[in-house]
Amino acid sequence: MEQDEYLLVSYTQKLVPIDISRVYLEYQRTKVYWLNWSNRTKKSKAYNEVINRSLLILKLMSFQDTGAVLAALTTSLPETIGETRNWDYRFCWIRDASMAIETLIRQEHRSAAKRYIDFVKRILHYKFDSFQILYGINGERRLTEEILPNLAGYENSRPVRIGNAAYDQKQHDSLGYLMDVIYRYYIHFPGTLDEVEETWEIVKNVIKTVIEQWRNTDQSIWEFRTFHAIMYSLK
Repeated sequence: MEQDEYLLVSYTQKLVPIDISRVYLEYQRTKVYWLNWSNRTKKSKAYNEVINRSLLILKLMSFQDTGAVLAALTTSLPETIGETRNWDYRFCWIRDASMAIETLIRQEHRSAAKRYIDFVKRILHYKFDSFQILYGINGERRLTEEILPNLAGYENSRPVRIGNAAYDQKQHDSLGYLMDVIYRYYIHFPGTLDEVEETWEIVKNVIKTVIEQWRNTDQSIWEFRTFHAIMYSLK
């Protein structure tokens, strides 16, 4: 005999009585939320369904509480099966996040864009704060990388990692993407004078940083960690 069942997963939340009727109600609420969000997306004459699906993924990667946009929802999926380039991507890379938010801005999804701009303001509290290429979803700056030797990894591709040591690397292009998304945000959604002044402090810091550092060597978008890795990539 077939019947509906449900699985309740909770984390630091007070458990309330649940039955199949309550589950069905929550399911319908969730469906309506996503249908409404999709309905606000601009319609395209070609490939509309594919574009809408892609935008839903970008929305899912955006952390509601802080506005951070994750590069991925996974850690340690290998770039090549059996090799060691298995990184933890559950963080907010300024470059990747800015490109994702720019796409949502073009589709007039203001709320996700505003949350991201607010996230940038929070991680740069002071005008002399230094820029990182990635942050934790709550704005964490120190993302110490660890290996979990007790886990085999996908298709036995070790190591499994948490954290990402690239947080202290330099990638000069990231600041360009950040400037671009700030520009496009205020073109589409002009803010109050206070909001603009807050953001202007960040813009001045970006310009100052670029002037000081653009001639310096960085790790490139591929985040090479050693000279040998760079030479190998050029073969």
